[in-house]
Amino acid sequence: MSEMQSSNQEIKKKERYTLKKFFFSFIWLAVLLFVVDVLTKVIAYTNLTEGMSVKVPGFEWLFQFTLVFNTGAAWGFGGDNLVTQIILCLISYAAAIAIIVYYIKKGKTFSKLFTAILMICLAGDVGNLVDRTFALFPSLSTIYSKGVIDFIDITPLIPRFGIFNFADSCLVVGIISLLIYEIVISVKEDLFTKNKKKDGEN
Repeated sequence: MSEMQSSNQEIKKKERYTLKKFFFSFIWLAVLLFVVDVLTKVIAYTNLTEGMSVKVPGFEWLFQFTLVFNTGAAWGFGGDNLVTQIILCLISYAAAIAIIVYYIKKGKTFSKLFTAILMICLAGDVGNLVDRTFALFPSLSTIYSKGVIDFIDITPLIPRFGIFNFADSCLVVGIISLLIYEIVISVKEDLFTKNKKKDGEN
């Protein structure tokens, strides 16, 4: 009886460890954000008319929803140029592969915060990667046939800012967070080095 209880406790312990390990891998966060991106694009595509803006009552001053299809980079840079589309697609694939490989090789040494930030970046990259990939094959008649689906329009607040999507938001938040994280870590290391030198001198 005691052996069975001990075995059950060991199994539960392993299960808790596995769940904890999965949670702090933040892979679920990347998947969740990717799913949200896909769903919001599908909702925008099926409920909005291309080029027409839909204002949100009470938030007219802040944002509106405007469906556009972007075949270029940010702010439509590159336009409908096929070469540009292929290059952007390859860059997205390279970035996704680099993040995944980096995570597999060094993931165990990452802090929880850094891992979460990395997964946010991955979700944003893969979100637009899917659009760009299918946009290269318009004959497939998917919702991405015309290009990357953008619909979040904050031009009421910032004129001529451009229209973007949830994946773009993830990338911006992820990259800014990554820069802040690196700056904070760098400052901490500098302070630690200076304090260590002072201690050595004393």
